[in-house]
Amino acid sequence: MKVKLLILIMQCICRELKTKLQKNDRESIFKIFKDIIQVINKEEELKKKKEQINFQEKKRNLLIQKIKDLQQQIKLQKESIGPDARQSQQGLRMKQKIAQNKQEIQALRKQIQDAEPRKNEEGYSIY
Repeated sequence: MKVKLLILIMQCICRELKTKLQKNDRESIFKIFKDIIQVINKEEELKKKKEQINFQEKKRNLLIQKIKDLQQQIKLQKESIGPDARQSQQGLRMKQKIAQNKQEIQALRKQIQDAEPRKNEEGYSIY
């Protein structure tokens, strides 16, 4: 009688343990799938941020090239202004164009500065 009772108790304990293990397995699997989805979402965010960075770098490089072109144009215009032409109307127009180009260079430098990555309070790069 005692042996049968002991066997019944052991069977009940085994069934209960089996049920708990199955429940824990389902919860573990659910948690794993949830973690996988989070990783996929983070990878997508990272991909988008990399695309933004690439775009900003291309924009920055184009602005730098435009500045170099304008600086070269200023240099050529200064060289083309001869000593006699400094007082002439043509010389005045060229000086105005040079001043305008310098202003444009300053504006482009500001755009480049704005396109440079900065860090927020948490230390992440932002644009």
